[in-house]
Amino acid sequence: MTPRNLVGRCFLLIWFCAATSVAAQNHPAPALYGKVQDAESKLTLPGATVIISLQGRQIQGDITNAMGEYALPHVDPGRYILTTSFLGYVARVDTLQLPKTAYHTIFLEPQRTLLEELLVESQRQDENTFLAGLATIRPEDLARMPMPDVSYDLAGYLLTLPGVVSTGDRGGQLFIRGGTPTQNLVLVDGMRVFQPFHIVGFYSAFPADIISYADVYAGGFNARYGGRISSVIDIKTVNGNKEKLTYSASIAPFLSGFNVSIPVSPGRHVVHVFSKRIVNRSH
Repeated sequence: MTPRNLVGRCFLLIWFCAATSVAAQNHPAPALYGKVQDAESKLTLPGATVIISLQGRQIQGDITNAMGEYALPHVDPGRYILTTSFLGYVARVDTLQLPKTAYHTIFLEPQRTLLEELLVESQRQDENTFLAGLATIRPEDLARMPMPDVSYDLAGYLLTLPGVVSTGDRGGQLFIRGGTPTQNLVLVDGMRVFQPFHIVGFYSAFPADIISYADVYAGGFNARYGGRISSVIDIKTVNGNKEKLTYSASIAPFLSGFNVSIPVSPGRHVVHVFSKRIVNRSH
């Protein structure tokens, strides 16, 4: 083989590989993706299980993320069985005729079961069954804490946790496990909040109306909460109602507020407005 023929064949090989790469980029692998939502409130369901099957054989599966989204890549066009399940909801089975790439939203119906008798038993937990230093607070937990107001608040509940104290000054500063207030990290849906507690520590910027849950780390939090050494208060807010207008209001001697949820695009987009105002009284 002459050197000229060798160079020509190498050039053809390089050109073929480049053309194949460009074709693969212009024609991405087919996929099935979408969201899993509550059929009544249209809220997304994180942690739902989505499984796709072909002729009785499971092909792929996925768990929805924090936004209720799932993705099943490399699904060839054809007829598939899609099974979706989530705790507290009726499992759904769909038959799909998929093109190359498809977006499919799944709505699950809440499962309601009438119980004749419920027996609750508890036992001492092993130290390996829970995460040390983590306390998860939910709105029903806040409701058990009496407050000098018509509503309940996160700041008052935090003072009942071990190792949490307040000086009682007008800054409403919290000292957790001996750390200073500047060593606490407070997050709302991933955004940092400065000075979240006020009015002698009675109230915070996060009343129970807008809280889905709050993870309070008094120690042992991982590296993604870097920059603070005392504690982390990671708050997740509720989603608004995507189907109908809902509103509520409250007024008390110290505090007043209102909460409005307005669906802009029913089933898809919602505007959630919350306002809170301190009632000033001078004598």
